[in-house]
Amino acid sequence: MRFLLYITLFCIVFACGLVGRWQAFGQRLSPNKAITQYGVVNWGVDKGLQSASVLDIAQTVDGFLWLATFDGIVRFDGHKFKTYNKQNSDAFLSNGVQCLTQDRHGTLWIGMKGGGLIKYENGKFRTNKSEMLASETIFSIFEDVNDEMWFGTFTDVFKTDRQEGTIVKVGADIGINSEVRAFARDEAGHFWVATAQNGLVCVTKDSAGKFQGSPLLQDYDMTALHYFRNNRQLWIGTSKGLFSIQTDKDLVPRPFLYNGAPITGVTCMFEDQNRTLWIGTDKGIYRLRPNRTDHLNRSNGLADEYVRALFSDLEGNLWIGTDIAGLIQVKDGKFLTFGTQDGLGDDIIHATSQDLDGRVWVATQNGVSIYNPRTNSSVNLDLSKYFENKQIRDVYCHADGRVWLASYGSGLLEFSPGNKPILYTSQNSGLSEMTARRLLYTPDGKLYIGTKRGLFVLENKTITRVDLSAAKASEYIMDLRFSNKYGIIVSTNNGGVIFLKNNELKTLKEEDGLAGSVVYCAFEDSEGVLWFGTNNGLTRLQNTNAAQINASKGLPDDIIFQITEDMAGNLWMTCKRGIFTIKKKEVVRLAVNRLAGVSCKLYDNNDGLRSTEITANGKIGKLNDGKLVFSTLKGLAIIHPDSIPINYNPPQVYINSLFLDGVEIEVNRRKRIEIDEGFKRLKIEYTALSYSAPRKVRFRYKLDGLDDKWVEVENVREADFTDLAEGEYTFRVQACNNDGIWNEVSTNLTIYVKSPLLTSNWFKLLVYLAIGFALFLLWLYGYRVLWYKIRRKFVSAKWHIKEQQEEARH
Repeated sequence: MRFLLYITLFCIVFACGLVGRWQAFGQRLSPNKAITQYGVVNWGVDKGLQSASVLDIAQTVDGFLWLATFDGIVRFDGHKFKTYNKQNSDAFLSNGVQCLTQDRHGTLWIGMKGGGLIKYENGKFRTNKSEMLASETIFSIFEDVNDEMWFGTFTDVFKTDRQEGTIVKVGADIGINSEVRAFARDEAGHFWVATAQNGLVCVTKDSAGKFQGSPLLQDYDMTALHYFRNNRQLWIGTSKGLFSIQTDKDLVPRPFLYNGAPITGVTCMFEDQNRTLWIGTDKGIYRLRPNRTDHLNRSNGLADEYVRALFSDLEGNLWIGTDIAGLIQVKDGKFLTFGTQDGLGDDIIHATSQDLDGRVWVATQNGVSIYNPRTNSSVNLDLSKYFENKQIRDVYCHADGRVWLASYGSGLLEFSPGNKPILYTSQNSGLSEMTARRLLYTPDGKLYIGTKRGLFVLENKTITRVDLSAAKASEYIMDLRFSNKYGIIVSTNNGGVIFLKNNELKTLKEEDGLAGSVVYCAFEDSEGVLWFGTNNGLTRLQNTNAAQINASKGLPDDIIFQITEDMAGNLWMTCKRGIFTIKKKEVVRLAVNRLAGVSCKLYDNNDGLRSTEITANGKIGKLNDGKLVFSTLKGLAIIHPDSIPINYNPPQVYINSLFLDGVEIEVNRRKRIEIDEGFKRLKIEYTALSYSAPRKVRFRYKLDGLDDKWVEVENVREADFTDLAEGEYTFRVQACNNDGIWNEVSTNLTIYVKSPLLTSNWFKLLVYLAIGFALFLLWLYGYRVLWYKIRRKFVSAKWHIKEQQEEARH
């Protein structure tokens, strides 16, 4: 029994480990993508960063990012920057922060420029008391395997003495008297120090335990070090080039070349969770992978090429500190994107079609490109001898190898294996209208051509016009689809839908239940139900029953461009705000009045799209492996609905501050705060640490003692309350990330609103007692006055009677 229990526990722990590793993997920068296919987001001065220069980056155990700048240390939560310096913290002797390192115990060490050393722990900054570093500029900080910290300054090396609890100088012992740029330690026990003038110093201990140094590459200005455990290589960055040392074999530096030339101007290095080595230089960043090196610079995404710092957060995003452009985030997305910077002929895409070899023909605003998904590369076709107008609106690849291209102004081009291309124009065929917009190949071997002024059909090398006049609809063709049940479905501009079957025409217009007169597309799902994307929402047509859905019922936009369906039965659509999915069963329930609205998942540039603008004419392509290909104004966007990476990490929530009528009170991790009654407005600021898509973070909060239900908001990081009466309240807040993963345990803050003295219940009781006592005194005084009057009258009467008795005796 005990054995089974041990086995069960082992399996649980092992499974949890796998889940944890898989979850983290879903957020890392995919090494299979080209470096240009990552999303790049710039966080500069225009977005609240006080300094344009970011010298170093770190992330503390609570999840906050910290930036070293000339104006202080900056805390960043993915939404807002907060700067700490000598203007608002007594721990800072100067504002310039040079370097940052968090040790394994969670303490953040802050190296200052002329201001020594500061430690940040338990939410507080504390100045290091060592006089040795009080006025030093610290360029580098490193923690060794013995929990001891090393500090590199302008002319020396210092380290902490764990046993004595002090800081000692060791620079003279190891032969260093110049600026120390970086430290590293390999698995063989060598300790390495990169300097500006003493070269690369290998630090060891002699038999007496005294440090000694052996210099290498003395003629080079050292700038960065990193020990790559994956292959036991020490990488050395210098101003003249990049070198590596195989520490388990020899200590011989070997130069590294990119395209036959050295990588010069190295400034920093970082190894991410995929064990990919990133090199920062004054000409952008390099990504080093086995047998391949990639370069990202200003021409393909970076706002500034001078890189000062590199760092990867817990979600796998790469952060770049730059010289003049602030902070840059490089992140992976849910989509694989491909555009002109990756080799495509043009960024404006209209349609795609996959051929027999698995290649994707891409119709663009400037000709046709052929994209190979296997190699993630493309070639561009030269169509200048066929088309004056290179704008290709549609492409269709047939199973027999034929390919047709629809030019918007120059006719129709047919490629056929083993034959010369055929160009159909108004001069040599019946294609009298040259503005070809959409192609449709039907099972009977006909190719239909939708144009701006009518419908044409190609059969046996002959093009004829299809008469649609009986439909009394617009001849501006927006889309063509085929259905076994309905025949050819023609979507028109401002004329509804035309059904063409067996030479009979039928129409569907607004008066028949169509949501809008401009129909961008038609789609027949796996159950034979028709869907129409219009200028006024979505229409679902089953038999003769039409149901309309628009933004008021949950859609992200009223204009729907294109529709398709994945293997799980979810509908994918494009609109002006991006790409979204919706569950068909929700729409069915809405159609029979069982739901008031539907919920959609909207994908935009936070999810890896280079542009949320989708071309109105852009078709959604389907590849043989199940991937969907979307046409956008900035290239292709490819996604596999069955393997979308999900961020399973719920964001950590923090309550930052309270504002009483505009006056800030820092919470600083407190669980309870007492405030005086009498304020008009209480504002509570909170945040959630999710850097992959911070604008998609949703919150819900409530104030126990006032609210009965949760209030849910999207990317709103403050809550307002007015005129709270005396009493105790508990503010609770939760958050979910961009994939809807909530942290189920709320972050709480108890707020006790106490009355001021003049309005408190105790004060009121004292006032009432005082008034009662005063009334009692008045009553007592009146009673005594009355008693004296009565007694005086009684005494007077008694003496009067006595006098009368005396007179009677005489």
